[in-house]
Amino acid sequence: GKKFLAKKRLSKVDLTVCTGEVMAMYREHGADVICLDETGLGSGVVDRLKELQREHHIGRDVEIRGVNFGSANTDDKDAARYVNVKARMYGLLAEDLKSGFQLPGPPHSDSYLDEMPMLLYSFDSKGRMIIESKEDFKKRTGRKSPDDTDSLALANYGRYHTVKVGKMSADAFRSTSRPFAS
Repeated sequence: GKKFLAKKRLSKVDLTVCTGEVMAMYREHGADVICLDETGLGSGVVDRLKELQREHHIGRDVEIRGVNFGSANTDDKDAARYVNVKARMYGLLAEDLKSGFQLPGPPHSDSYLDEMPMLLYSFDSKGRMIIESKEDFKKRTGRKSPDDTDSLALANYGRYHTVKVGKMSADAFRSTSRPFAS
């Protein structure tokens, strides 16, 4: 929902430490969706979490979603409004902040209130929203990367477009599956 539960900042940690931190937060708070930035180290964390899910350490009904901020939107309506997934994530966050999403209180809110007003957006020739790159933000402001706001936008994005999980009949499974053997 629209509730901030926790935040933990990690810096220069390896894949196993990052995965362990995600698992600790999952155990403490639960989740329907776990969203991770899939670029760089994140793709390995996504893979390891999916492996842990297959080993029943994470519920089967939990969606583990790797998100590449620069990837194109797959929905035609979103592709017409936003240049990429990052712009859509920020668009959704802006809409949610206007409609009742509450930022956490201090000290967690300090970084968001510092970063958010500094981020710029514009529109391309097709009228689609673009969020400035981290590099442009750092060069323009002389500040560090807006990682806290990126993580908030990513966490909020997890509330949207969940994968629908259903049951498949045994007959349907038999007709589509092939045995794997060497």
